[in-house]
Amino acid sequence: MRKYQYVIHGKKFDYVTKINLNLNYKWERNNLVELIAEDFYNRHKGWQELYPTELVLMHKNIKIGTFRIERRYSAVFSTQQIE
Repeated sequence: MRKYQYVIHGKKFDYVTKINLNLNYKWERNNLVELIAEDFYNRHKGWQELYPTELVLMHKNIKIGTFRIERRYSAVFSTQQIE
């Protein structure tokens, strides 16, 4: 397991994953940050956040990078016959 830290608006959070990533690759860093953004949204009241926002990713208190997080909205529709 790998433990990462991330900071949003000065608040520090931990994120633990079983996925072994090679953070030398940009796409793997981006994938990790997308998972972390979901963690923030679901477990740390991220739904109250104004997006886009910035996230600082760290491992063992060493900064890996700063990432811009954008939230995509999906339109969901339901119908009900009224006549």
